[in-house]
Amino acid sequence: MDEQVQAGLTVDSRMDTPWQVGRSVDASGTACALHECATAHFVARVCIVTQLFASAGDHEQWEIMGLWPVRAKPLIPGVRLPVRGRPHRRITVITALAVRAERGAQAMNMAPLRSPAVLFPGQGSQGPGMGVAWRNDPAWAVVEEAEGALGRPLEPMLLSADSVPTSTTDTQLSVVLCSMMSWKALAPALAREGGVRPLLAGHSLGLISALHAAGVLTVGDTVRIVALRARLTEAACDGTGGMTALLLGFDGAAAACADISGCWVANDNAPTQTVISGKHTSLREAEAAATALGAGDVIPLDVAGPFHTPLMHRASEEFLSELGAIPFGRARAVIVHNGRVHRPGATGPTAWRGLVAADLTTPVRWRDTQHALARLGADAVVEAGYGRTLTGLAKRTLGRVRLYNASAPDVCGSLSELVRASDNNGAAPPLKTGASS
Repeated sequence: MDEQVQAGLTVDSRMDTPWQVGRSVDASGTACALHECATAHFVARVCIVTQLFASAGDHEQWEIMGLWPVRAKPLIPGVRLPVRGRPHRRITVITALAVRAERGAQAMNMAPLRSPAVLFPGQGSQGPGMGVAWRNDPAWAVVEEAEGALGRPLEPMLLSADSVPTSTTDTQLSVVLCSMMSWKALAPALAREGGVRPLLAGHSLGLISALHAAGVLTVGDTVRIVALRARLTEAACDGTGGMTALLLGFDGAAAACADISGCWVANDNAPTQTVISGKHTSLREAEAAATALGAGDVIPLDVAGPFHTPLMHRASEEFLSELGAIPFGRARAVIVHNGRVHRPGATGPTAWRGLVAADLTTPVRWRDTQHALARLGADAVVEAGYGRTLTGLAKRTLGRVRLYNASAPDVCGSLSELVRASDNNGAAPPLKTGASS
C-alpha cells in the first residue's frame, strides 16, 4: 500500500459506538480509514478499504481487509492493532458490522431521487485544471458561448494544470463556468417537465449560478453579471480588509466580534464553521477573542477584501444600478437563499437584482439555507461544479444525507441515470461515482 497512506493512518482514538469512521486520507485513488469496533466483550481496531468508482468519488462501500491480534504481524507496517477476545468472535462481529454498513450505503445511494438539492459553490472552490474534464464534452459549449458574450478567451483559466486562477474576475468566472457546465449536463434529467423536483441554492457567488439553472439568466447574462461583480468588488478592495475562517459556531463568532468595531460575521456555514470579515486590525482582535472562546482553528483566508460586510456598501449600490441594464426572468424552480424559500415565478426581476446586489454586504446564512432545503424534503445533495466544499458542509450540518459531487461528465451521467430510473420507478443503476452518506 502507498507510503503516503500508511503515514496518514492513526490508531490512538477510542470511540463510543460500534461503528464509526476514524481519520481517513486519500491517495492514488484509494481512500483508507481506520475504524474501531467496540463491544462489551472486546475492543478491536481494523483497517478497511473503500473501493472508489473513480478518483472524483468517495462512495462509502467498505470491505474488510484484515484483522490481527497484538502479536501478529500487521498488514501495514508501523500500525499496531491491539485486540482482546477470541479471534473467531472478533471476525464474526466485525464482518457483520461491515456488511450492514455496506448494505446501508448501497440502499441509500440506490434509492429513488425525488427532490435533490442542487447546490452551486462560490469563490474559493477553484483549483488547477478545474475544467479539463469538460473539454471534450458537449457542455463545453457553455464556455464558447461565454467567450462570445465577454469577447475574451476563457479556456486557458480552466485548462491550466499548473496554476489556479488568481484575479478576482478569473476566479469568479472559472467557478461559475464549471457550475454552468455541470448544470448543462444534469439539466436534461433534472429539469424535465413532470420529473423530479430539484431545489436550487447557491453559496454567495453561487446564487448567480443558481439563477442561471432556474432560467432567470442566460449564459451570456450570467457571465456578464459575474464579470461586473468581480470588477466592482475588486475596485472596492483597498488592501485594508479581509476574511478569517473559524472552527467555531455562530454564537461564538458573534461574541468574538461583538465588542470590536469593523468586524462582522460574514458566513454561517455549518454548526462549527463560520467566517468573520472586516478590517485587518479588527480581524486580528477578533481572532484572539475567538481563540479564547475555544475556536478549534483560526484561518485567515486569501481573499481580496472584507466581503459580505457594510464595507462593500458602495460597490453594492453601483452593482444594483448596473444590474438594471441586464434582463432577469422568473425562476422555473425553487430557489432557497439565506434560508428564505422563493417558489417558482414568485420572485420578480427587480427583487432578484436587489438580492444579487445585497449579497455583497449581507452575511451568507448557509446553515439556514441547508435546514430550509431539508424542511422542503431534499432527499440528496448534489454539488454542481468544481470541488467538494458544499457537500462537506452538508455532511456536517444535515448528518446522514446522500451527497454527490457533480464535477465531471461521467458523474453527471451516472446521476442522470439514477434520476431517470427514479422517474420510471425502476431499480436504480449503481453509481459510477458518488459521495458518502
